[in-house]
Order: sequence, then structure tokens, then C-alpha cells
Amino acid sequence: MSFFVFAGLGGFYMDPKLNTSNGTSVTLDGMSTEGKSYSHYQICIPFGIGYKWNIFENWGLSIEWGPRKTFTSYLDDVNGTYPTNPSLSQQINANAVKFQGDMRGRLNTKDWYFYYGMTLNFRLPKKGNVCQGVGEL
Repeated sequence: MSFFVFAGLGGFYMDPKLNTSNGTSVTLDGMSTEGKSYSHYQICIPFGIGYKWNIFENWGLSIEWGPRKTFTSYLDDVNGTYPTNPSLSQQINANAVKFQGDMRGRLNTKDWYFYYGMTLNFRLPKKGNVCQGVGEL
């Protein structure tokens, strides 16, 4: 059994969508709902903790939890205020017109997401302790 921590650099793809009341799905990126555009490709900093058990000679099971710090506020296409363009508001949602200019997100914070996982590991058996070619000239 062993406890572990991890950290690194990662990347992800995002494509925020809105499910409308009539059942259609609308991609929000191209609509510039807050008058800003953003890339679908982003970077993140993954880090976390985990625990691994050796359940058989060559088999292991691990669980881990890891937050992902992102550098975008648009995972859900929400950052600042509701749009002030009436035609855009009506295109997204007829009720959005009454919220024009109201805050809908925090401007000074970036989004996070979390990963929970379980992994089954298999270690390849050793054929011998001698590494071929080591020490030979």
C-alpha cells in the first residue's frame, strides 16, 4: 500500500453549450454572450492525492482525487454580466432580457474542475534481473 501526491501541467478542450427549452443544443462560444471570444483549447495545472493497493502479485488498484486549476473563466461560458444586446439575449433565452447587465459570474476568479478516479494496474512480469547490454563494450 502506498500514498501518493501528484502535480503537473495539462491541457483540455472545452465546448460550452446551452440546452434550450425546445430541446435543441446551442454552442455558446460563437455567440460571444459577454462580448468576448475564447479558445476551445486551454491549459490547466492538475494536482492531487491518491492511494494504491497491491491486490495480487502483479495487480494493483488505486484511487485518486485531483483538482484542476484552469486559466479561463469560460468553462460554462459565464464570467461577467448578462448580455446587453437584446437580440442576442432573445436568441439565447427570452427570459434573459430582464437580466441584461446584471452580474452572472465573478470577474476576478477562474474556473476549476475536479477529477475522481479509480485505476486497475498490471505490472509486467520480470524475465530476469540482468539487463542485456549493460556493462558490455
